[in-house]
This record gives sequence, C-alpha cells and structure tokens, in this order.
Amino acid sequence: MKAINLAVLASVLARVSAYPISGENVNCRSGPGTSYSVVKQYDKGQQVTLTCQTEGANIEGNKIWDKTTDGCYVSDYYVKTGVSGYVTGKCGSSSSNSYAISGDDVNCRSGPGTSYSISRQYDKGHMVTLTCQTEGTHIEGNKIWDKTTDGCYVSDYYVKTGVSGYVTSKCSSSAGGSSGGGSSSCGAPKSNQATVDLIAEFEGFRANVYTDPTGNPTIGYGHLCQKAKCAEITYSIPLSQANGKRLLADDMAKFEKCITKMVKGTVNLNQYGALVSWAFNMGCGAAEDSTLVKRLNKGENVNTVLAEELPKWVHGGGEVLPGLVRRRDAEVALAKKSGSAQALPPKC
Repeated sequence: MKAINLAVLASVLARVSAYPISGENVNCRSGPGTSYSVVKQYDKGQQVTLTCQTEGANIEGNKIWDKTTDGCYVSDYYVKTGVSGYVTGKCGSSSSNSYAISGDDVNCRSGPGTSYSISRQYDKGHMVTLTCQTEGTHIEGNKIWDKTTDGCYVSDYYVKTGVSGYVTSKCSSSAGGSSGGGSSSCGAPKSNQATVDLIAEFEGFRANVYTDPTGNPTIGYGHLCQKAKCAEITYSIPLSQANGKRLLADDMAKFEKCITKMVKGTVNLNQYGALVSWAFNMGCGAAEDSTLVKRLNKGENVNTVLAEELPKWVHGGGEVLPGLVRRRDAEVALAKKSGSAQALPPKC
C-alpha cells in the first residue's frame, strides 16, 4: 500500500510546474555546478518552474540540479519538490525544451505569424515543449516564433525561455518554418553608413604609420598593424584615402563577424553599429569577455545595457582618455537612434 501511495505521489508531483526555494539568496547558475557563473539569485519561498533536471555538483548529498524557466540551474537541494529524485524530464531529452507561457489566452497558430489561423490557446503558466524555432511576425520586438509539440506556432514573446534568442534548432522549410538552415549559412550583416562614418570620424585618417594613444602602430582609419612599420599592408605607403577606406572595410568585416558570433539577442543596425565600433576600438577578445555582452545575452534591454556599459570603456594606459569618452558617447547616441532595421540575429 505504501509503494502505491508513493507512486501516486510521484505522479502528482510530476505535474506540478512550480516549486518553492528553501534557502536565502540561492544562486541560479549557467550550468549544473558551483564552478559555473551566477546568472541570478532566488529568495527564500520564491516559486521556480522547472524545465528539466540533470546531474551536477554534489550539494549536501544531492547531485540533481534543476533547470528553471529563467534558463539557469539551481541545486535541487534548495528546491522543495517533495521527493529526493527526478520530478520532470532529464535535460537533453525531448522534455528539456519545455517552457512556461507568460500570458493569458495566448494563441498558438498554424504558422509563424498573426495572419495564420488559431489552432488552440494556452493558459498562463501552461508548459509547452518546443520542437523548433523560426522567424515570423514581429511581436513587441521579438520576431522568433516557437513551434510546439501541438504542431502550432506561438510567439516567443509569450514563452519564458530565459533568453532573447534561439534555445533550440531552427525549423526547416519542411517543418513549416520561414527561414532555412542554421547559423553557419548566415553571414555577418554589413554595418550601415552611420557606423562607417562614426568609426572614420574617431579613428581619423593617417597616410603614414603612427603610434596610437595606447602605444600600437596604426595606419589609415585606425588599422592596428601586426608587424613593425605595418609591413603586412599590401597597399603602398603613404596610404591613399581610397585604399584607407578599403582597409577600413576589411578591418570592419572582422569585427562584424565577432559581434555577430558573440551576441545572441535581437539587435537593430544602429545598435549593431555601436557594438562594431566598440569592438573595432577595444578588440574582439575584450568584447567577448565583457559584462556588456553577458548582459545582452541574458536578454536585458539593449539600449539600457549600452548606455550603462559602453561609458566604462574609456581608459588607456591607466588613464581616462577624452577621445574615448567622446567615442563612447557617440556610440550610445547611435544605438538610441530609431528607424533602423534588424541586424541580429542575421537573416539567412
């Protein structure tokens, strides 16, 4: 009789979508272990919804870690599930793509857009399992639509995936998606003219090799040379302005690619341009390891992040450089300009 009751209890618990946190300031991390970075913290008693569970670092005898709809992992030791084992699917199984609906009476449609017929509706808090994602009608700044196991599409704006980009594979054309293959077939967008003008203005043009404020040999529109006297440059020196612009275009392509690769959320061309200018100035390595990119990839408001983080990048040789202060201000101003088209995710 006891075994039957436990089985019934486990069955009931498996249908519970949210559980309370048992400790104070419990860390939710980017992976299932204490070595992973802290994404956010939960207060005692806060309800968390689980998408899947997996094994990780042993916390007080419990190796299970729970992935929440915030997209991060918390030790099951701190989650009051009522049992000592699994209460939902293991991460990596089909159920690991399950997320909660954030709105009331959310429509799931026959295709990725508001012009398609309504197949069904989801209640707030209902868990949906995603089979793929694609682009469709723009809903509150989000063009991603999620195909569920019910065979219909719901705007990602109403699905608590925890991120502002893709969390599963793109829908193929045969699956009814509006976009084709994966990101490997998508090139980095070209910067708009406003971005080119901004970079050219602050870099300035120099026909001959010079040393920039941080001690690097430079030529043209801020091209950082790899060899002494810029020996790797194929154009003749002194550099003409026409060849200087060709060199600038070559250099920008590198930074366009790295920004496209590292930024996962939705960014318009002006915001993208601000990021390209910043990476062009500070380097892709510094950008990739930055708090700025980490905040963007957590889904924070793009203009808020840029306005708060870009002004921190004004130091050279241990001092605040006025030129960098002006450049960061110009990048923030560019990002805030309205009317530009989407740059990221790139359209394939």
